[in-house]
Parts: sequence; C-alpha cells; structure tokens
Amino acid sequence: VYKRQIHIVRKGTTSLIMLLLVSSCSFLDIDPTAIRTGDSFMNDETNAELAINAAYNSLASHERWSDGLLESHSFYIGEIMADFAEMGSHKGDFDDLERMIEWRPYTDEIILYCTWKRCYDGIYRCDYVLENIGEAPISESLKQRIEGEAYFLRAMNILRLTTMFGSIPITEGIIPTESYGKIPQKNLHECFEIAASHFEKAIDRLPTKNQYESKNIGRATKGAAQAMLARLYMLQEGMDKDCQIAAWDSVYKYTDLVIKSGEYNLANNYATIHEPEGENNIESIFEIQFGSSSVLNSGSGTSREDIGTTSQIRCGIRSAQNEGLPGGWGYYQPSQLLVDEFEDKDPRLTCTVYGPNYNDGIVYGMKRNYDLSDMQSEYYNRHLAIDPELEAKDLMTATSNSSRNVRVIRYADVLLMNAEAAYHQGKESEALDKLEMVRQRARNSTFAKGFVLGKGSTYVNTGYSNNLPKVTTTGQELLEAIWHERSVELALEDMRYWDLVRTGRYLDRLDIVRATSKDPTATELRFANIDLRANCTARCIQGPRGVKDIPIFPLPGEEAIKWNLTQIIDLYK
Repeated sequence: VYKRQIHIVRKGTTSLIMLLLVSSCSFLDIDPTAIRTGDSFMNDETNAELAINAAYNSLASHERWSDGLLESHSFYIGEIMADFAEMGSHKGDFDDLERMIEWRPYTDEIILYCTWKRCYDGIYRCDYVLENIGEAPISESLKQRIEGEAYFLRAMNILRLTTMFGSIPITEGIIPTESYGKIPQKNLHECFEIAASHFEKAIDRLPTKNQYESKNIGRATKGAAQAMLARLYMLQEGMDKDCQIAAWDSVYKYTDLVIKSGEYNLANNYATIHEPEGENNIESIFEIQFGSSSVLNSGSGTSREDIGTTSQIRCGIRSAQNEGLPGGWGYYQPSQLLVDEFEDKDPRLTCTVYGPNYNDGIVYGMKRNYDLSDMQSEYYNRHLAIDPELEAKDLMTATSNSSRNVRVIRYADVLLMNAEAAYHQGKESEALDKLEMVRQRARNSTFAKGFVLGKGSTYVNTGYSNNLPKVTTTGQELLEAIWHERSVELALEDMRYWDLVRTGRYLDRLDIVRATSKDPTATELRFANIDLRANCTARCIQGPRGVKDIPIFPLPGEEAIKWNLTQIIDLYK
C-alpha cells in the first residue's frame, strides 16, 4: 500500500488544499511529500498524476473522518433511508441521521453538510486538473487519460449532489473570487445532462481496463464510465420529469457495450465478492480504493492517522465483548424486511447478514457475542464483518480504520440494468437471459466464508439443489422479478433507496417500514407515531409519473446563505 501527500498552494489565496492520495494497490506509488504552487504544479507527468490522484481521494473521503468532518457514507442515503437497513445502535445515538430517517431533517444536518462539502471539494480538484492539464508538458496519451479521469470523477460528484439535492450550482472551471455567491443553480434536468456529458467525455478519453498496467488498478476505465452513464440514465428516467431522451435505449446501449467488451464477467462464487480477496476482481468495474497506515497525519487537519474507511468499525458489533475483535459502533444493520426478501436456499443471504439468531451467531468460523439491547434489528452487515485472521489486529489499533475497498459498481449490476432496459424495449427473452446469468451464479455459490463453526477461512458448499429456479415469467411479473433480483444481488450496496425512488415505490415502502420496524427488545413499533409517508411527501418534487414522489434533501443552510441559493422545498425548517 502506497501513501503520499502533497499540497497545492492556489495563487491569490492563503489556504492550502491538501491532496491526500490513497490506494490499496499500487497506482499511487509516487514520490513523497512535496509543495508546489498552483501555477507551476503540473510541470511533469509525475505531478500531473499527483493532481488527478487527489481527485480520487476526495471520493474516498466520504468514507472516513478527515478535515474535522464526519463520514458521509453513501449507505446513509442509499440504504438506511430505505427499507432494508436500520440505523443500528440505539435511539438518540445519532440524532441527525434519525431526523433524516423520519423525514424531518434540518438544514444543518451533518451528513448533508459533509456530503456537500466533500463533493464540491472533489469538483474543485477536477476543475484544477482540467484547467491546467492542457498546457502541461506531458504526452498526449497521458493528458487524454487524466482528462478522462477528471471528467469521470467530476460526473460522479455531480450525480451524487443532483440526486440528493435536486438543484445545485455548477460552474465551468474554477470559480473566480468575484463570482462567489453569484453562481446560478441548475435544475434537476440540467444537472443530469451535465453529468451525462462528463461521462461521455470520459468514455472518449479513458483506456479500457486491459489497456492499463497493473500499477494502475483502481483507476477509472472506459467500461466504468459506460456503466456509470447507464446508471445515470436509469436514474434520470425515473426521477427527471423533463427528460427528453429515450433513457432506456441509452441504458441498454451502454450496458451492452460493457458486456460486449469482454473485459468483465461474473465472479465464479458470489461469496468471494465482498471479501478482501474479492477486491478488483473480474466482476469489479469501479471500486473506491483504500489503504491503512499509522504514518499519515501531517497537515491533514484530522486526528485520524490513517487512510482507510471507518465502515467496518462503524458497522461492527456494539457493546458485547468478543475476544480478538475491536468494538464496533453497531450502525447500518440489515432489516428483517431484507432477510424476508431472499428466496429459500439463496446462498447470498449467508453473505449478507449475521447475528445472534442467525446461523447460531457464527461469523468467520466463530460464535460471537451480541447485545440485543443495543441493536435495532437482529442482524449485522456481513459485507463489513471483520475477518479475525486478516483484519482484526490492524483494526484494534488506535486508528481503527479499514483497508476494505468500497464496491461502487460491478458487472452483476450491469447485467441487471441491461435486463431492465431490454424489458422496456420489448426484448423479454434478452431480459430473461441476463437475469438467469445472475441467478445461476447465485444458486451455485457457496456459503459465506467461515459460515461453518471452526472453518473461518473456508468456503463450504451449500449442498442445495433445485434452489433459485429459473425465471420464466413475462410482462409486469418479469419486471418485478428483475427488481427482486436487484434487491438481493445488490443488497447493502447502497442502491436500494435509489431503486425505490426511480421506480415510484419509495413512499409505499415507507408505509411498510412504519408498520414493521421494531427494536428486537421492544414491544412497540418504532415509527408508530410518525407518519413517514406524509413527512416525505412534503419534501418531494414532481417526477415523471406526474405525482410528487421524488424526495429532495435540504441544501446545507450555511452554504445556501453564503452562495445565495434557493431551497427547493420551502417546507424545511
């Protein structure tokens, strides 16, 4: 794992912009700390790569404490705001997140502020690259690649801001001082269009996966840009009432390009995907790369001395003592609704949850202790379970951060997007074929690693037969089968909320959450006296279905004042 850092001093300012560079591979194997001025920084190939590497780090910063900010994990919105995950821990432990779950957020919610700040930090870093790369004395091929990476990462940040906040200010290039507070907001449709244009520019410039050297594993590729553009169009089709294009045709086009590239495939065993050995595998299209170290702290403005993600500690077992494991915070717990969504004998469930009343509490071959009084469901997130042989020792240090990569998009998602697009084009046989590819892999997979007591490093065969039957249905039932497959294949991968919103099912699912959510040791429903649907509807704008069913989060109040921005929903208090 290579970790380096640099400072860029922007001309005309007194602030330093920290560019903190991380990887769990070796594409950031670069020279140690250096200081450059903004005007002269990109004067050779090494420095040009340093600058774009810093833009990758802004994407990673959502997953850790840094610069005095809380994490802004994508799962806060993508999963915990939906029906298949609970906040975890106990009531009152994270008031900001609780208010968001109940759809009564303030404009100063820390999660929203941190997301906003980090996304715009990422956009600025990309703008710095794009503004200066043209005159850099480097090869045209490297210049093209770096431009492609910058457009890709800029689009990623804009897409996240767009889908959360609806209307945001977007500039062309670095904002001059005299324009502060005068940048007009773009509406939801315009933001989607800008992000799409960036992904298209990235596609034109980026190498394919196989054109990269091994030292560059983890960088954006042509396939990653195509897959993310397909995701954008899928979201736009279901969220943007002013969408003028045949979005499903575009989803089909770009997923088909990824499929026919021959560079990606399904991993043989689903159970390996979220393990350390599954990082950057044949199925991986784009991952956020992480490392772990206790040597990095100079000038970063953070008390954390590492470059990992806080996910595993934040989501680990809370309160109960377990020998050889660090204490966790107990967040992001799978719900009973998620467990019930899995079909009988689906091996993927074993890789998705663990807990006191599931598989006798065994995880990584050991029976663990749990405290139900400090849990909001009976399950913990198996994707983020700590391997006692590979990770526990490092995570028990004072820094407590993980080197686990975050999977942003993988080949199974592309297949299921392609299936859904094929369905909407009337190509039901194609949709069924792609759906079967995903289900076939699942039915033949093993139990989770260490599912059997005493076999912590072993993938044990399930012995199942006739499980996960082939889908043969048509029409609306086929569409719902594809939605179901997304819900279990991509469980806890931060897409559930967005899938519900884009398909118009979110408000109905809030009613189900209200009618079922209950702490394991409680007798009363958690939201019995809170009308989740009404709260959310009051914060929705009109979507393509002609009703107000697209939730919009409030702009951070301080930012709205500083930049003279208008809140889309005036009902926020």
